[in-house]
Amino acid sequence: MSSETKIDIQRVLILIVAVVLLAWGGIGELTSDRLGQSVSNAALLRVGFVLFACWVAYPVVRRPAAWLPPGATAIGVILIGATFFNPKLLIVLIPLFGSLLAFGAFIRFFRSS
Repeated sequence: MSSETKIDIQRVLILIVAVVLLAWGGIGELTSDRLGQSVSNAALLRVGFVLFACWVAYPVVRRPAAWLPPGATAIGVILIGATFFNPKLLIVLIPLFGSLLAFGAFIRFFRSS
């Protein structure tokens, strides 16, 4: 089984699960009259919408963005982690990582010319 076939199967499975969750939540919302059922149906609908959005974005997610610098994703993950531990660190980390990205772009510009 090639990687292209595997990607297609994964995308189809995401779509199937999204449609099942949306249908289950929608039908449950139309037929329920209790609050507990309404909350669970709303959760099913939300997860279904998120999976549908993942299905739409799946081909783009599989390839890296060409406009991002190579270390930008790692820096983004570090910033998100720092936000959870101590949000005050962002005051220092955002300018630090921004200057590192700018310096990296500066070096790449002169290296390519």
